[in-house]
Amino acid sequence: KENRAYFGTTGTADGSSPFPQIRIVAVTARAGRAILGAVTGKASEGEQSLLKALVTEQPGVFARRVTAFDRNFPGHDLILAILLAGGHVIARMKGGIALPFADGPDRGWLDDGSRMSWLNAPSGKKEDRLPVRVMEHSALVAGPDGEEVSETCTLITTLLDHEAVPAAAVRDAYGTRWS
Repeated sequence: KENRAYFGTTGTADGSSPFPQIRIVAVTARAGRAILGAVTGKASEGEQSLLKALVTEQPGVFARRVTAFDRNFPGHDLILAILLAGGHVIARMKGGIALPFADGPDRGWLDDGSRMSWLNAPSGKKEDRLPVRVMEHSALVAGPDGEEVSETCTLITTLLDHEAVPAAAVRDAYGTRWS
């Protein structure tokens, strides 16, 4: 009873799930899938909040690494926390997130086909914006009938130097298949 009261449950609207639930967010190495760090929380806690707690509690997991996210994770505060821990981010963005074009005649476009933009800060202040590089590419995703279909995906990265890390390298590092 105490575990159920503390951790909560998921899967039923009336809380009748047979067991208490613990949410776990783990950071794994792409090669070999080794778990680098993990954090647990209540069933009701969001994955973004738990991941931000992991960055705060174990910044060494993120230092000198590039963390890749799927589209439900990126957020200004989370990405800023990883940058402050000494890491970088590559993330697939979900639709509806504003990635404005830069001012000027080239609108932020770079030689590798990526462009400069920013994520707006929760404060709304221009000086708190988080600079990111934006690129689009086609990826194979599972369609409704299980067959792979091509979908245009938008990636952002905090790796801002397009000559040191060209857009093609970012796309290759993130991968081109999702299920």
